Amino acid sequence: MQDPEQHRDGSIPFRVGACWVDPGANTISGPEAERQIEPKAMHVLCVLASQPGQTVRRETLLETIWAGRIVVDETLTRSVSLLRQAFQSVAGQSGYIQTVPKQGYRLTAPVGEVAPEPPKADETAPPVRLESRQRLLLGLTGGVLMVLLVVGIAYWASPTGDDSQRATSISSVAVLPFEQLDESDETAYLAAGVAEELINALAGVPDLRVPSRHSSFAFDDHMGSLADIAAKLDVRHVLEGSVRRSGEAIRINARLIDVASDSTLWSRQYQGQLSDVFAMEEEIASGVIAALQGMPDDGDLGDRLTRTPSIDAYSAYLQGQYWWMNGTTGNWFYQARDAFEEAIALDPKFAEAHASLAYIYARHDFHDRYMPRDEARRKSLIAIERALSLDSEAVNAHLARAMLATASNDFATARTALDTALGIEPNNPVTHYIESELQLALNQPDAALRSAERALALDPLSAWVNVNLGIVHYYRGEYVAAVKAVDEAIRIDPEYTWAHVWKATIRHAQGQLADAVISLKECLSLDPASESNAVLLGYLYLDLMDVSNARHWFEYAASLRGDTGSARLWRRVVDLVYGREDDEMLIALANKAGDEIHNARYSLLPVLYSAFVAQGRKAEAYPLLVAAMSGGGDGVVHVQPKDAAVALSLVGTDEASSELSAAIMKAIAAYPAFYQQQGLTALWYAHQGQAEPAINSLADALEVGWLTHWWMLPQLPAFDEQVGTKDFEAILASAESHAKEEAEKLAALVE
Repeated sequence: MQDPEQHRDGSIPFRVGACWVDPGANTISGPEAERQIEPKAMHVLCVLASQPGQTVRRETLLETIWAGRIVVDETLTRSVSLLRQAFQSVAGQSGYIQTVPKQGYRLTAPVGEVAPEPPKADETAPPVRLESRQRLLLGLTGGVLMVLLVVGIAYWASPTGDDSQRATSISSVAVLPFEQLDESDETAYLAAGVAEELINALAGVPDLRVPSRHSSFAFDDHMGSLADIAAKLDVRHVLEGSVRRSGEAIRINARLIDVASDSTLWSRQYQGQLSDVFAMEEEIASGVIAALQGMPDDGDLGDRLTRTPSIDAYSAYLQGQYWWMNGTTGNWFYQARDAFEEAIALDPKFAEAHASLAYIYARHDFHDRYMPRDEARRKSLIAIERALSLDSEAVNAHLARAMLATASNDFATARTALDTALGIEPNNPVTHYIESELQLALNQPDAALRSAERALALDPLSAWVNVNLGIVHYYRGEYVAAVKAVDEAIRIDPEYTWAHVWKATIRHAQGQLADAVISLKECLSLDPASESNAVLLGYLYLDLMDVSNARHWFEYAASLRGDTGSARLWRRVVDLVYGREDDEMLIALANKAGDEIHNARYSLLPVLYSAFVAQGRKAEAYPLLVAAMSGGGDGVVHVQPKDAAVALSLVGTDEASSELSAAIMKAIAAYPAFYQQQGLTALWYAHQGQAEPAINSLADALEVGWLTHWWMLPQLPAFDEQVGTKDFEAILASAESHAKEEAEKLAALVE
């Protein structure tokens, strides 16, 4: 190969595998299509092609291509991602460029001199221009991102452009939720989908900052002036619009506003059929980019990335996205799952629908247990493989793999999947908060906080990102900061059920039981379909020694499950768990309830283990406990309440391993406040025969907050020798006194 700079003048085209590269025209051609790419991405390809088969270090690429300019690593990562997309599009090959971890990149395809004629996708196909778009809609999708390549990206990336002028004139734009002008649910999904497509499209433009959908959609109904909204989102420009649908006819209005000068830079109205929506989205993106650049919109959109040729599949996908973002704790999973499955049934090659479905299945037990674990994992893995076979850069599929691996304690696989997702979309806030979940599981609370804060910096007005930050603070024992984060989520969206349930959890840990009950009741008023929330409220009332209300909410939880094993258990839980009236019945009902008694929010397994011991059936408890623990009792313990509770029960068995004991000590050291508040630190000491440290830990928990489910303590075999002692009974008396105070406070609040 010649020096890569020689290719920049367009004089020396060359071949890469089955593709023909023309650096002068910034195009890559292949058997299936031709793609125009950014000049910087072409420069990256030329440097790699000058050393085929060799690793080119990231530092070398940054120095060679950006010539001393200060750029972040993600800029290079994005250029490589664009090249991979181009090779996939024109030749069905995304693996021509290999990532060499912690070093750089390697061009693996053979490089040679130019072929006599470049391969052409379809010489008979006319150029795709605005006037021909209506005739091509059945073969198109909502692939707005491609607009950027032909209308805007080359301008920003051009080495001859005026960087300072560009940065001043087009630095930021927010896409607000498009207003729904009729009462149809389908219009609501469509309006949200149009805005999200435009956010995704504009976010791909270098040097243009675009707040995520969560932050922008926090201003649904456009509360406040545009100046206030722009200030909160820290943007100069705002794109707003509306959608009206009548049958198959739709009308979309869009307007780009320069908030600083209070002037309209661009506006358009589009009318047509529902099948025209993809073209309308592309026209809006084209017009916005041209207006921001101060260039005429000539409407030449060139080639397009395709998502799905089916407008019905696209509509179902938008419904799934809507419920994923807006669903309640009890119903979001089912509504999103059903919509994504419908989209896939309508178009089995819809990669984004497969990836989103994989993500949903991976969250099968995130709050309620929405479906059996083994079935959910199997379906998620199938969806992951299908999505990645269609699109190797389907981010949600990589995130689903990371979540499944984290839940199985396969942390190396989780890390690889997250790194892949970050390489594709380094500024995706979802990836960063899922990374915080991995770091919690790795007993790295400081790293988890950094990732959660990074997600918040990228998406400050996302209700869920704020809740995620609150969760990290909660596990770290930073309850004031945790409440502040979830309160911000409630301020952003007062009906966001996830925020209310986590506020209840945090208040419970603080010993503010009355406030916790109020928060959970608020949650259940918004989301009456959540079994888990009803069970949590029942447990809260047991902490308050209010058996009547506890029984009511367990009965309510049972009513949501019908005639199932878990329903039968909830109807008897006050008598069998709180009162311990019939251990044999407790064991029988728990076995039929299966996974329902043990999830991310609560666990009956310590009491169930106690029942086995009391019945002289201790040996039967061990396999049950191992099966319930993530990773199958592999000696990994972290902050998940269900795993922590199981691990501490396992320690009491004859089969407990030294590896498990060491893992428990590591987890307690990483999350001292959480383990103390749950009574788990005291349980650990009791298992070790250290009575005084156990009592001190219980006393400290009550001093700084609360002992969750304090009434369980006398039932656990580890405390058999402490029951009846002065110090232990004093702990129980203190908890009972505080519970009575909170019950009186709750009664006053209700009145």
